[in-house]
Amino acid sequence: MKNVLLVLLFTGAALAQLPCSNTSAACYTGQVSVTFGGLTRYYEAYVPKAPLAAKPPMVVYLGPAAPLVGWNTPPLLPANSCPTCQSNSLALHTFADADKVVILWPSPVCSDNSSLPTSVCTSSTTTTNGSWYWNINYFDTSFAVTTNDSGFIHSLVTLAAGTWGVDSSRIFGMGYSTGAFMMHRYALDEPGDLAGIYSKEGQLWAQQSTTCTGSGASLSCPSSPSFTSTPIAVYIANGDADTTIITSGGNFNWKNWSPSPQSAYPDADRGFNYWNTGECGSGVVTTSGGTNTNIIVANLTSIVGNGTTATATCSATCGANPTGQYVISGNSVAGFNHVVITVATDSGTGFTFPSTVNSTGSNGTLQLTYKYVTGCTNGLQVQYNNMLNGGHTSPTSTQLETAFSFLDQFPFNPTAFIGTTLSPKVKLSSKVGIQ
Repeated sequence: MKNVLLVLLFTGAALAQLPCSNTSAACYTGQVSVTFGGLTRYYEAYVPKAPLAAKPPMVVYLGPAAPLVGWNTPPLLPANSCPTCQSNSLALHTFADADKVVILWPSPVCSDNSSLPTSVCTSSTTTTNGSWYWNINYFDTSFAVTTNDSGFIHSLVTLAAGTWGVDSSRIFGMGYSTGAFMMHRYALDEPGDLAGIYSKEGQLWAQQSTTCTGSGASLSCPSSPSFTSTPIAVYIANGDADTTIITSGGNFNWKNWSPSPQSAYPDADRGFNYWNTGECGSGVVTTSGGTNTNIIVANLTSIVGNGTTATATCSATCGANPTGQYVISGNSVAGFNHVVITVATDSGTGFTFPSTVNSTGSNGTLQLTYKYVTGCTNGLQVQYNNMLNGGHTSPTSTQLETAFSFLDQFPFNPTAFIGTTLSPKVKLSSKVGIQ
């Protein structure tokens, strides 16, 4: 491996090439810096070794906001896999090599008010105002300057598509945690860039207004941005054991937003139903409950087991059709928590199911194990997967491959790229490792 210093100059309207444009070996760019919107922004890319398709597919990957090492540099993805890493390049490289997919992963921007628009985040002990963060919704007031993350990502996608000759009908977006939140927004902001998105441990949180009321699952905001693009395939996966981004919604205390109701993010149903309504209309919805039931079917107040059966009491009704397979999440008794159950009977406010647990638990939610809709425009699908015992962990290479296999069934010919492009006369520099 050798390192070279890459300095590219944009001297006109045409965009210069990215690294890794002329090599038959696997190429990882390292962290590349570029000026966009008056800010120093960063990205990484990986091009798998030959042979590639004449027009390979590309995945835009958005990682989480929190840096793992220091606050003075953007969150470079760790080089290897480890249980404590929130994202890692090994999983991405493994997936890219197996499926011959070009990977492009932009970094978030520093949201520390004291340091913008520089490239250094100065807060080392607080996550209230200082962090590398995505502008994941339309009412984030914590950035000192307007941060156009969607425009930045769009510019990279446009440039990368030309540099590596990728198939414009097979560009997909994948995001994890706050990167998943941002992937939803990017798909709304830049219609025509992507053929589909994979959201892991994140929700659609892209209301257009600064006036929101309520909190958690009761968050109420004005209508979301109207759907104007060619429909895309959507694959959403949340872990029922995730206590960071909860499937049923919650309060996101990372940022110092005001007024406080804006810190409440919606539940999984909001995102699923938005994409379903916007793209599928009269599509056929299938769930593990057998009918078009909400992902969050019911809130539970208690579960009592006698060693043979258990009886759960719902805080209101138990759902339109509770007969079927579900998962109980958030219960205080391990024997009732994160297990798939088959509801046997339903009285409207309670239900029974077979269980060997002889104990009493309180609280929890009844959730679908899966939900998907078919019959969308162009035969697309929107699919939800409830990962049993899944916590807040970055996607493995296997999960990335599964999501890609799903999305790659639905390529499309996107409209001409629109939006902001990288401005001319911008210096692009990085140490680039070529294997």
